[in-house]
Amino acid sequence: MFVAFAAVVALAGGSSRFDMVQNVVLLPVGVLAAALAWTQTRGVDWRPLGWPLALLVLLALWIFLQLVPLPHSLWASLPGHSAPAAVDAALSLDPARPLTLSPERTLNDFFSLGVPIAAVLLFVALRRHAVGFAFTAVVAIATSNALLAVLQILSGGNRALYFYRLTSTGTPVGLFANPNHAAVLNTLVMVAVAVAIAIMPAEPKYRIRKIVLGAIYILLLLAAIAGTSRAGFLTALLAVLATCAIFSRPFLQRRVGSGGKKGRVVVGIGAIVLILLLGAFILTGRAPALEQLTGQDALGDIRFLVTPTLLEMIRSYFPFGSGFGTFQNVYYVAESSQMLMPRYLNNAHNDWLQLAIEGGLPALLLLVGLLTVLGREMLRLWRERAPSAVALVVGGGAGLLLVALASYVDYPLRTPIFQVVCVWLVCLLLTSARGPSHESDADHLSGFPNYSRHHMAVRN
Repeated sequence: MFVAFAAVVALAGGSSRFDMVQNVVLLPVGVLAAALAWTQTRGVDWRPLGWPLALLVLLALWIFLQLVPLPHSLWASLPGHSAPAAVDAALSLDPARPLTLSPERTLNDFFSLGVPIAAVLLFVALRRHAVGFAFTAVVAIATSNALLAVLQILSGGNRALYFYRLTSTGTPVGLFANPNHAAVLNTLVMVAVAVAIAIMPAEPKYRIRKIVLGAIYILLLLAAIAGTSRAGFLTALLAVLATCAIFSRPFLQRRVGSGGKKGRVVVGIGAIVLILLLGAFILTGRAPALEQLTGQDALGDIRFLVTPTLLEMIRSYFPFGSGFGTFQNVYYVAESSQMLMPRYLNNAHNDWLQLAIEGGLPALLLLVGLLTVLGREMLRLWRERAPSAVALVVGGGAGLLLVALASYVDYPLRTPIFQVVCVWLVCLLLTSARGPSHESDADHLSGFPNYSRHHMAVRN
């Protein structure tokens, strides 16, 4: 069930749009997988992953409450509802209406949460096999995404290699509809792969695994910097810096080879190769994202021009929000005449602000809760000072920063693939933080797990 779920998400979860035909398959699969996985979680220890699941359930509850019909007098008095209330008054209507200003799209978001909830429940249901399966799935999805992106480049934009009708044809989008989301996913998994290599024991039997993961790391890097995504280029640089930080500590350097001196040589050669690779792409003009980043109109991007309007929308709908999934429709109300153009904004391209617009104060409190849980567990790991714990903290912090920066200029977490990958990476981090032995868990992050030796806090 885990493998089937991961395959469906990879093939049908690359778009954030509510009207994609793939949702006809994806949403029912998410709800069904969540229900079936729940039946297999009896008797497990929920301590490592109880909070992520609880926060997702609370988010679903808040979305559900946005769909509950309210008396018209109460609904009309809500912040930001004066314009539609005036239309009702002009037509002499006073029906009960839900808080959300676009109920059908909020209902879609409610059922879409079945996908990330299913990801958590499947992870828990796998018990001692979860770490190996989840890491393997994350790496497999990212590798498929990168390979498909490379094929799209080599084919000259062959339409048969694109999964979505509304997509950036001619650019490397991989499994996604948006090249930014594809590139950022690759760089996020680069950090996860670097952590896995760093915390694997320095034993000969792990050498092949490290070589395979190293090759995957290079593939992900090439796919990220060879595309047109500025966010992907910047996050690739961040991922490389995080990788250097992960391997910079002497006790981590010793883990990548059979001895301290050999390990330092391997790390040094790897760093030089990465720097030369990036330099070669930049100097030969093979990094189109860099050209866009340094172009004359980079600061005139629509993402930044609409920021004052977005801030005004937050003030208009605070503290309850306009309803999840409503941004495209409510933006028409706030759009200034100066910003009118043939194209439209289907999302704010700033997920921090869009979350506040659609979800209001409750959504922001849930976000603070998630960041608090992650920060607490990373602090717990940091205090242990164990080699694998430090690598997990550096990797976890870099991954969190990477997603936060990407969400500032885009909306990667609104795509199901990205949601599932991030959920599994969070589960891996929290499980490692609460596991009985980080050193014994380290080799199972290689993606080629040996289940007989694995121990995990979520167990029978």
